[in-house]
Amino acid sequence: MREKSKWLCTVFLLLWVLPLSAKPIKEEELRPLVQGFLERTFPDKGASLTWRGYYYDKDLGLYVVALSTEGQKQVLLYVDKEGRYVFIGRVYNASTGEELTQKHLRSFPTVSGPKGVGVEGLSIQGPPLGKGERAIIISSPNCPHCRKVVPKVIEKASSGKICLYYKGVPLGQEHETEELIECLRQTRPDLFWDFVKKAYAEEKDKALLWLHSVLKDDPFRGCDREKAKSTLRGNWEEASRKLGLEGIPALVFKGKVFEGVGQIEKALKGL
Repeated sequence: MREKSKWLCTVFLLLWVLPLSAKPIKEEELRPLVQGFLERTFPDKGASLTWRGYYYDKDLGLYVVALSTEGQKQVLLYVDKEGRYVFIGRVYNASTGEELTQKHLRSFPTVSGPKGVGVEGLSIQGPPLGKGERAIIISSPNCPHCRKVVPKVIEKASSGKICLYYKGVPLGQEHETEELIECLRQTRPDLFWDFVKKAYAEEKDKALLWLHSVLKDDPFRGCDREKAKSTLRGNWEEASRKLGLEGIPALVFKGKVFEGVGQIEKALKGL
């Protein structure tokens, strides 16, 4: 069975939109493509949808595009890597029946302003990084938006501006790096932040190669992997329930939740 046969789309609409192209689609190409499609297909509502962002899901083999309505509701659609077809609907893993669309939604920040909240109501897991007022970063190295901003948050903590705690959440289909971070929290807290930095700053293979070179052993040895998986799931359940979180990255700091790259970068400028 070919790899793509694992995926199943509940497709409400399928449209030929562009001639065949082997090159990766850039935002300046994809954005007008999607906007033109929406205006032609949904003339009454298409123009009111706002572009939020996109990324390429390697496992799925599709571009995931996020839009928002005037009521700030997030909407996803999918574009094939050659820019020929648009898929609207939910996406499932055909092998497990798991719906992937909700996980894709987590990869995009919400559009509202910072929410008022305190860190006291959240479970906090060490080790912390830095000194100062406590902050919690909620993130996943599988999230492309997280990879842009988490290194900046870590840099602020390393310089003593904040006391940072990390809450990992599961995203996508492959969770090895996420689980390794939780395993190091259990077995080698002295390497925890070093690996977190590597996981966000470098490609997965390079980060894992570094970890193997340091440990000279199986990085999962001595780790309760089921506990690591449970922690990741529990972190997301807590964040969505207590914070009303819809996407990552998110930074809990100074009594507010800053969601998305833009909000987090603004919060960091004041430090």
